[in-house]
Amino acid sequence: MKGNLKRQDSMDKSTSARLDVSGATMRRILLFDAAWDFLLGIAILSLPWTAEPLLGFRLGNWWPLAAISGVGCMAFAGVLVRGAGGARPKEICTIAAIANGLGAGFLMAIVALVPGLDQAANITLLVVALVCGGFAFIEWRQVRP
Repeated sequence: MKGNLKRQDSMDKSTSARLDVSGATMRRILLFDAAWDFLLGIAILSLPWTAEPLLGFRLGNWWPLAAISGVGCMAFAGVLVRGAGGARPKEICTIAAIANGLGAGFLMAIVALVPGLDQAANITLLVVALVCGGFAFIEWRQVRP
C-alpha cells in the first residue's frame, strides 16, 4: 500500500510537471503570435504609403479598411499578451487559433475573389495567410492535443 502511494505521488508530480511545461509552451506561443500580430498591424497601417511602390496596387478608397484591420491586429496582439500572462491561457489560445484560422481563410478568399491584384500582392497575402494558418494549427494542437 505504501509503495502504491509513492508511485501515485510520483505520477502526480510528473503529470503536474508536464502540464506546467505545456502551460509555459502555450504562453510562449501566444507571445510569438502577439509579436506577429503587432508587426502585421504595423505593416497593414503602413499600406496607404507602401502598397503602390512595394506591392504594385493602390488602396484608393479602401484605406479605412486597412486602418481598421491594422488597429484590430494590434489590439488582438494586446489581448494575446494579456492572455499569455493571465490565468486562462488555454481559453485565449483557443480564441487565437480560431481567429488565425478565420484570418487565413479571409486572406485566401481575397486572393481568389479580387481580380487584378499584382503578383507581389498575391504572394504577400498568401504568405501572411500561411503564417496565420500555421499559428492556428499550432495553437489548436496546443489546446486539443
